[in-house]
Parts: sequence; C-alpha cells; structure tokens
Amino acid sequence: MRVHGMILRRNGTYGSQVMLKTLAMRGFRGFQSYALNKLTRVNLIVGKNNCGKTTVLEAAELIASNGHPAAFADVARRRREMLSLTRGYGVDISHLFSGHVCKPGVQFELTSDRQKTSATILSLDEVGEDAESWDLGRRNTRQRTIDADDEPEPEFGLRIATGDDGPRSVFPVDKVGTLMYDSWRRSTRSGPSETPVRFLGLGSPADDTMHDAWNDVIAGGREDEIAQDMQILVPEIASIHFLVTGRLRSSTIVVGSHGGGRRMPIGSYGDGLRRLLALRLALHGANHGFLLIDEIDAGLHWTVMEDVWRLLVEVAKEADVQVFATTHSQDCIRGLGSLVKSRPDLAPHLRPRQCRRSGVCGLVQARLYPVTEPPPAPTDRIEGRERSASGSGHTSIPRWYSRRVPPYSRKHFAGG
Repeated sequence: MRVHGMILRRNGTYGSQVMLKTLAMRGFRGFQSYALNKLTRVNLIVGKNNCGKTTVLEAAELIASNGHPAAFADVARRRREMLSLTRGYGVDISHLFSGHVCKPGVQFELTSDRQKTSATILSLDEVGEDAESWDLGRRNTRQRTIDADDEPEPEFGLRIATGDDGPRSVFPVDKVGTLMYDSWRRSTRSGPSETPVRFLGLGSPADDTMHDAWNDVIAGGREDEIAQDMQILVPEIASIHFLVTGRLRSSTIVVGSHGGGRRMPIGSYGDGLRRLLALRLALHGANHGFLLIDEIDAGLHWTVMEDVWRLLVEVAKEADVQVFATTHSQDCIRGLGSLVKSRPDLAPHLRPRQCRRSGVCGLVQARLYPVTEPPPAPTDRIEGRERSASGSGHTSIPRWYSRRVPPYSRKHFAGG
C-alpha cells in the first residue's frame, strides 16, 4: 500500500546471518591500507571520482564470495581489465594489486569479522608441485589452434587463499599478469559462493538478464509488490511484463497502467525506471546476501532519492540483505538525511562515509558522519545542485558547472 509517497510493507523478522561488521584492505588496488568499522545494514560510500569507492564494493564482493575465482574474474571484466590471448581473452590480475604490479611477493589481503581472503603472486619455485596440476590447453593437441611455441609459458602463480587454514588454489599467470588456460576457466564456471552477491554497476542490465530475475519474482508471487515499488517514479504503473520475441528468444519489458489500454515499452519512460527496476530485482535476488550498487543515484532525479532510500532500507531489512552503495552527489546524501528526519527509526540501519585519497596509491581515509549532518564541503568536489528560488529545483545548476563557466552561460543553462 502506498500512502503520501511512502511504500508501506510488513516489518522484517529476519535476524541477520550474513552482515559484515568490519572490512579492511591491505595492498588492494589503490589502497595500501584501509579499514571500515561499525558497518550496518545499508552503507553509503561518498567521495569524488577516482577516490576508491568502487574498490570498496569490490573488496566486499570478494569477501562475501569467499574468495571464489569467479568473483575475481567478474571484478576484472566489469572494468575491462582483459588482455587478448591467442584463444579469446584473459583476465589481467595485475590491476588488483597496489601499484598495478605483478611479480613474486606482491600480495593483497582483505579481512572482515567473518573471514580473510588473500591473493599472492608466487614464483614458479614457490608454486612447486602445484604446477603439475595446471591443465594447460597447449598440452592438448585437440585444442591446439596455433603452433605450441607461440603460446606463452607461465611465469608466476596466483595463490588465492581463504582464511589462515582454509582452501587455497594456485593458477598459472604469464609474464604480463594474465591468468592462463582452462584451469582458471573451469574454476569460474561453478559461479560464486552459496551466499547471494549482486553487483549493480552504472549501466542497467540487459532485459534478458532481468528476465531471469523476474522469473524468480513470479515464482515467489511478488510481481505486484515490485510493480507498486516502481510507482516511486511513475505513479500510474500497475504491472510489469517481459515479452519473449524473435528467433533468439530475446526479452522486452513492457509496463501496464491503471487506466488499462496499450502496454508501453519500459524505455518510453526513460532510463530512470529501468534503473530502478534493475535495483529492485537485484535486491530481490540478494535475499540473505549482499547487494553492491555503484553510483546508486545514477539515472534518478534528486527529488525521488528519499523514497528510493526508504525502499532500499525497508526491503533490505525484510530480506536480510546488506547493502554497500557509492555516490558523489550531495543530493543523494540529502535524500538520505531527509529520510532519517521523517523516519528516525531507520537511522540505525544507515551509515554514510566519506572517502579521501592522499597521494598516489596512498592511504585512503574514511570519515564517518551522521546522516543528519550537512554534506561534505564543496571543496571535496562532491556534486551538488543549487535549488531554484521557488524550491522546485527544476532550474538548478550543478555547482561544479557554475564555478567554471561565464555568467551568461549559467543563465542559459538554467533556462533563464
């Protein structure tokens, strides 16, 4: 039921079995050392571009996936950190290490209150007998597509370890840091750990991908609830449908309205509705697990962020999902603050932090501040928008824009 812009749902009764309370990194990407403490249900990482926000999400993903090789591959693929090989593409793991270095002795370590995951580059001497288990495709003449002499030889080993005494796997790596051959590919086919982990990047997933998630929604009988959640953006929405068309059986999303009539493609309502649906489906799929959202406000207007935060927190509580999200927008933080003022009971489940980078690959510090505190100062170059005199905000000018263009351009930009 929807009352005065608020989506009301039953209170969750789950006790969390999966939430991380702490997260620490050493030698991971741009972090020489970094720690997050007092994590809660929904955690927002705030900062300007290239300060390490997405890296925090990736660290949480690797920890939550118990260090599964599939998660390592997913992290690299999303960033296009791939190198061309004679047979397809390989994962370039050098970028996972501080300084983008791949040589023996380089290591990163991720720890939480639940477990530890580490990755270490080994010399072939350190690999030892483990090298005999590497099933190199070049040894199989049936898979050989070029002369064997043209295929690279392994120069190092990548050891992935979970915990101090947990399972360890070693994979072959060539001299430029590319994971090699079928031993890696077979390890990624089984998928991540049993704990659901969903990562929502800047681009919304394809309709076909969301169709798989929608099938789970239908099986659980929650399609009406999710259609209602979309009313945050389009109040007249009554239903959502996935049409399977063509020889390739591709999916198209259409939306029905309360007034009946023709169902319209979701693209007719703009990218924001597709983004909100992708977020909601990812939240549904992360039941008793983790949802990681990069730039949570992407495609969403600042005026709806309070309702989006309310939806996110309430569903996360109900489904026992821990959420990590990033933003560089002051308006996104303001929406969070407005929610806490209207719903103080949700404040314990929200925790924003600000990231600042000092030096190249140096220490990145996080400052924890209450959601009711004013957003960080403009000197941090976190995007914000100035409201119009009427308070509507529709003629707002981004502050970063107003500081860098002549007055007449600002007036034109504002529609004056």
